[in-house]
Amino acid sequence: MPTNFDGRLRALIEAHEGRVSFMYCDTAGIVTVGVGHAVFTADEASRLRFHHRTGIAPASPAEISDEWARVKSIRLGPCQEGLAALFMPDDNITGLLYEDLARFTQTISQELPHFAALPDDARLACFDIAFNCGSLHGWPKLRAAIAERDWASAARECFRPTLEPRIAGIADAPNGQRNKDTRALFLACTQTV
Repeated sequence: MPTNFDGRLRALIEAHEGRVSFMYCDTAGIVTVGVGHAVFTADEASRLRFHHRTGIAPASPAEISDEWARVKSIRLGPCQEGLAALFMPDDNITGLLYEDLARFTQTISQELPHFAALPDDARLACFDIAFNCGSLHGWPKLRAAIAERDWASAARECFRPTLEPRIAGIADAPNGQRNKDTRALFLACTQTV
């Protein structure tokens, strides 16, 4: 049964990543689908479930691989749905999100052994950074501040300079709001007793 934390987490990640039913290239050129799910290779894409535009006929692994290569070569953006040939069913998008959140729970728990005992707002902030950046590994000052429960320092250290405004139309544009939201989550922990 989903908890209030689980609902807040899904809402936060979806608000920042968007929910896109077709493969597109993010601002780093990484093929992405669903709620920020990175698809690094055509082989990886071929193992996902897609349908043709009609929504009836499932795409074959070869068609999915070809679409991945096409999306990568033309750098199809998240606002170019009309150019997409294949679409992921909504239930598969949700399933991928759950898988990604489970994977990031393991990753963050390895990087922050006390992760489960943190206030919900700190856990949400950690998830958002890890989901956006792949992990918290490259954030030693942030991890140290979290370990000390120094939320003001964590709020200072969570800034992601790569979050410049993104392609118009995606949920997190301008992405500077994502930095503000994460900072606010850490600062809310100063109110936690």
